[in-house]
Amino acid sequence: MPNLKIVNLELNEFITIDQEIWGNVWDHLKFVNIDYNPLVCDTKIKWIYEKKEDLKKKLVGLCYKPFTLFERELHALKMEDLK
Repeated sequence: MPNLKIVNLELNEFITIDQEIWGNVWDHLKFVNIDYNPLVCDTKIKWIYEKKEDLKKKLVGLCYKPFTLFERELHALKMEDLK
């Protein structure tokens, strides 16, 4: 899916951004909106942050869990936050 550039996943009950599903297309995406989902910000999404790209322009959404990261913006997370 190299032509896929923008993905809006708002309000879909996503709890993670699975590398097996998104890993092959992630580099082609310009914008991903995963806002209003009960997203768990843990080691399962660490693969996104290993890419060293500017997530502020690409990724919109907030953490739902764990409590220590509740309502933290995804683009503002650091690798050490994801446990």
